[in-house]
Amino acid sequence: MFNTSCSILDTTVEERIKIAQHVSGSRIFDVFLESASVPASKKRQLIMDFVGHYHHLVDDKIGSRVGDRCWEFSDTYLRVSGNRLFPSFSTFITQEKIARSLIPKEQELAGSFYGKFFARNLNLHVLRRRPEEWRDLQSERRQQDKLNTIQPNDLIATPTSASQEVGNGKRRNRVDEIDVLFDERLGKRAKKETAHKQK
Repeated sequence: MFNTSCSILDTTVEERIKIAQHVSGSRIFDVFLESASVPASKKRQLIMDFVGHYHHLVDDKIGSRVGDRCWEFSDTYLRVSGNRLFPSFSTFITQEKIARSLIPKEQELAGSFYGKFFARNLNLHVLRRRPEEWRDLQSERRQQDKLNTIQPNDLIATPTSASQEVGNGKRRNRVDEIDVLFDERLGKRAKKETAHKQK
């Protein structure tokens, strides 16, 4: 699979765009980006080779999907982390290069039925005016995507009342109703006992 997938890198960018805009051909990019046998450097090369051509790639229904995949992949896997002096600092180098290459093409993208959605997702107007805010936005989006990918099975349920309440809305409502009735009964009983003692 590695050799077959990597053969896409032997084509010109123009040829890749034609392949990406074809229903069947676009699947090649899915396989390439998802394959564990393809080195990250090759995946980055594929994504970066489209820089300067993304506005052509996403000006198509199928091609815009490939563009989205490249964008998402560059965010998740090709982020460059900070150095030892600034361990908390991180920049989305690959993603920012893609976005900056499209700033001069904003008007062209705005006039494209599919391109405008791709451009909207990149928040180009924020990057152009407030770069630091744009980087923070990408970081927050990545964290949110991580939370969204957590599956219910990832959370180990324990046989406690808390997990029962979280796991079943109807059961929680029943428990709440029983608690209310129980408290009311105890309250009335306590009042009767207090009144009896006072007599």
